[in-house]
Amino acid sequence: MSSRNDPAAAMGRGLLIASISLALALPLYGQRGDLGKRLKELNVRHTTAHYVLAGTVTDARLREYGQALEWIHGEYARGFAGLLTEGPGSSSAPVGSRPPAEGTKPAGSSREGGATDGPSGSSGGLSITEGDKQGRFRVIVLAARHQYDQFAKAFLDQSAEHTNGMYLHAHQLLLVLDQGNPDDTYETLFHEAFHQFLRRYVSNPPMWLNEGLATHFGSARPARDGVVFSRPPTARWKLVRELIEDRKAIPLADVIHADRRQFYDRTPIRLADLDGVTRKHACYAEAYTLVHMLLNKPQARQRLHDYIRDLAADESGDAKAITEKHFDRKTCDSLASHWVEYVHSRPETRSP
Repeated sequence: MSSRNDPAAAMGRGLLIASISLALALPLYGQRGDLGKRLKELNVRHTTAHYVLAGTVTDARLREYGQALEWIHGEYARGFAGLLTEGPGSSSAPVGSRPPAEGTKPAGSSREGGATDGPSGSSGGLSITEGDKQGRFRVIVLAARHQYDQFAKAFLDQSAEHTNGMYLHAHQLLLVLDQGNPDDTYETLFHEAFHQFLRRYVSNPPMWLNEGLATHFGSARPARDGVVFSRPPTARWKLVRELIEDRKAIPLADVIHADRRQFYDRTPIRLADLDGVTRKHACYAEAYTLVHMLLNKPQARQRLHDYIRDLAADESGDAKAITEKHFDRKTCDSLASHWVEYVHSRPETRSP
């Protein structure tokens, strides 16, 4: 979610979704109505190498999002090089690739995947809720806020207020609102699609890793033939700097070992120059900036790579033990001084 939740839908609701008719009915583009009763219209309308897409946006917009998802998938895969075993129709990432420098196009990402099916009806009426035999990721893009809210109300038993996208792990389904503003939509799309990607390979991803990496990938934007990391979340950098300067930063060990409740803690943190800050805000900002440092320093990047490798290989879901192995308190304390220095060195932390 944009509020960064990963909700589990009720079993009965899940069975209802799975039983939706495959018949393609009238288009929903921009129309009002009970989306919950008309999900039968959300058949797969566009297929790429790694994604199947449905929704109420136009065919052109759905193709645009499909191509962008292929590009960002290339970035996810390069970051997980050597860890992934993908299904048919997928391509392996080059081993040993490092994340691209910010503001540059990633080498080799321009032609990863690409569209394999065209507009409405080209996928034979396959319901988005029925999955894909090639193991592709499932995505729904809705054109209007009322449709997005109705979907959440009808099938999630919860409000979608303050969110613009969510990964529904129980259904392995990504739901995104087309916000009209491309920057906002792509930030949500790339962030939530990373959660979807990671859960395929890591059954129980630690909160700091899941949200820190998702925020990193959410800073990418489509370019002519790939993505560029051109929208760094400067507010998170500035928050971390303020936390450090006011001596209110949460110890890295506490962020790295935080469970869901601790990571989403809304206890206020009083800062001299910022209002409304909570521990949740601090956890997000510290996790992202720490991940950024680990990705950009060779020795630290190897530690992160080994950590993710162990998480992906583990079948018990015991992320706590693996996290303790790679990021015990002594290691976290050692990283802290390098992290503080790194934060202060970043241009994003400086006032305009």
